[in-house]
Amino acid sequence: GEGAGGAQTPPHTPGQLAAGVAVRSPAVIGALSAACTGKPDVGAMVNAIAPFVIFQPGASPLHQSEFRRVAVAAIANALAEVIRPVADRSVTIGTITTRELVVKDFALEPDEQELRAAGQNMVRSLASSLALVTAREPLRVAIPGNMRTLLSAPQVSTTATPEQLEQLIQMVTNDNLDLACMLVEKAACDKAVKDIDDTLAPHCEVRRASLERTGQPYYDTAGFQAGGRYPSQLPEVLRPRPNNVQHRGPGGTPPPRVYDQFAATATPAPAP
Repeated sequence: GEGAGGAQTPPHTPGQLAAGVAVRSPAVIGALSAACTGKPDVGAMVNAIAPFVIFQPGASPLHQSEFRRVAVAAIANALAEVIRPVADRSVTIGTITTRELVVKDFALEPDEQELRAAGQNMVRSLASSLALVTAREPLRVAIPGNMRTLLSAPQVSTTATPEQLEQLIQMVTNDNLDLACMLVEKAACDKAVKDIDDTLAPHCEVRRASLERTGQPYYDTAGFQAGGRYPSQLPEVLRPRPNNVQHRGPGGTPPPRVYDQFAATATPAPAP
C-alpha cells in the first residue's frame, strides 16, 4: 500500500499479523503480565502463545506435533527470559520522561482527563519504541538457544543431520521473531500505562479536589514562580499555557501537537 506522500508502506510480516491477534487474547495478556512481575509461568505462556506461533508444515524432519511443541516451548522460554529486563528498562525510562514533560506541559490544564490521556499516549509510544529496539537482539539469541537445548533432549528423536536442525532452528526464529518482539512490546506498554497512571495520580487528584471543594479549576503555577524548577528563560514554545476550552482563543492554545502525534503512533490500549 501507499502511505503519506505516496510512499510505499511496508507490508506486515506474518509475525506482525499473528501478534496483532495475539495481543488481544486474555490468556496472552495474563501470561505477559505475570512475566513482567518476575513470576513467569512458562506453562501458561506456552498455552497462551501456541495458537499464534508460525509453523510451516512439512518443513521439519521431526514429527509435526513434536516440532511444534519444541518451537512453542522455545519461544515461551525466550519470552520468559527477556520480558522483565526489557520491560523494566523501557518502562522506567518512558515513565520518568513522560512524567517530567507532561507535568510541565499540562501545568495549566485543569482537566485531569487531559493530563492522564496525554501521559498514557506518550508513555505508550516511548515504551513501545524502547521495548522493540531493546528486545530484538536478546530474542534473536534466546529463541535458537532454547531450541538447540530442547532438540538435544534424549526424548526428542530425529534422523535429521545437524545442518538440517540448524536450518530448522533459523527458520522458526526468523518466522516468529516479529511475533515475540511485539509480545514484549505489548507487555511493556501495558506496564507503562499502569505505572504512569500511578505516577500522575497525585496531579490528577489535586485537580479533581480543587473543583469539588472550591468549584475553581486548578493551575499548577508553583514551578514557574521565582525559585521554581522551571526557569523564567524557558523559551516561549516550551512554556505551558492554559489549555482548557474556555482559554482557547487569543490567550490560550491547545496542548502541544506532539501529544496528538503520540496518540496516533501509540500501541492501542488493552481492551477492558
